[in-house]
Amino acid sequence: MPTRMRLVGWNVQPVVMADDGDELVAVPVTSHFIAASDWEQFKQGGDAEALETLRTQIEGTDGEPTAGPEPGTSPR
Repeated sequence: MPTRMRLVGWNVQPVVMADDGDELVAVPVTSHFIAASDWEQFKQGGDAEALETLRTQIEGTDGEPTAGPEPGTSPR
């Protein structure tokens, strides 16, 4: 039997910086595995939802910066 490639998913890892107006500070974000069966759903709004969750962790809900996400926090 010939060997065939089989896609099972993607590892997604946004690269973000905390910007306080004076400097940029890298925010550690762990990659998140998206199964191939969930990829279309992720592209249809899951990515925006994940980024908004990450934004809230970094910026807070009232616009005031928070301590930031814990290292290893997944965006989704």
